[in-house]
Amino acid sequence: MAIRRRKPKGPKKVPYRLIEPESGAGRALYPLMNRLITEFHDDLREARIALAWHAGWKADVDGRRKLGMLKKCSDLDREFRPFDFVIVLNRLWFEDAENTDAQRAAILDHELCHAARKYDTNDEPMEDERGRPVWRTVRHDVEEFSAVIERHGTYKRDLEMAAAAIARNKEQGNLFDLEPKAEAAAPANGNGNGHGKAEIRLVSEAEFTKALKKECRDKGWTCTRRADGQVEIRVPAVS
Repeated sequence: MAIRRRKPKGPKKVPYRLIEPESGAGRALYPLMNRLITEFHDDLREARIALAWHAGWKADVDGRRKLGMLKKCSDLDREFRPFDFVIVLNRLWFEDAENTDAQRAAILDHELCHAARKYDTNDEPMEDERGRPVWRTVRHDVEEFSAVIERHGTYKRDLEMAAAAIARNKEQGNLFDLEPKAEAAAPANGNGNGHGKAEIRLVSEAEFTKALKKECRDKGWTCTRRADGQVEIRVPAVS
């Protein structure tokens, strides 16, 4: 009787890959991370943080997909590579053209919020016996179901703080509004949008090409670079 042989499996797939600072992705992501640290995470200035790709986490049974995670390097890890943290990013999501640079910045900012310096009982920053900073990870400020908030409101302090932060963000301009913001109608000049209302359009630095800059100049549209890295284009109304 002939023996059936199993078809040999291919090479084991490795889902992780370190993002080198000089790679194409690294030249965009490391400066973005450093800018976020300078602006919002002063306590991480001494931290040695690496970036890495995950080939793409699958969505869970509820349809949620992991976009990133932060790993604190152990003492053993630090013997092999000089990193204190590694931020792992979902490559499929980050390379999807439908996602904006502002969203990518938000994911990096989120993961940086998980990293913090460790302090002793005298509120002094801790160091190990080699004089290196000691680090820790931080949990989310808010963990709750949207249905519970809908039924019971902001029933505890962390939810109140989150609601206040959302309100402040809306006042400043939500990065992820899908609809353009309407302004008072401007006088018709032949270079408006034809909708009867002025619009504010947000584009990433990458999308703000020379051709788009020329179009804005030719049509008299006002362009402003925002702190989040996007470009705000004000398009006047034409009734």
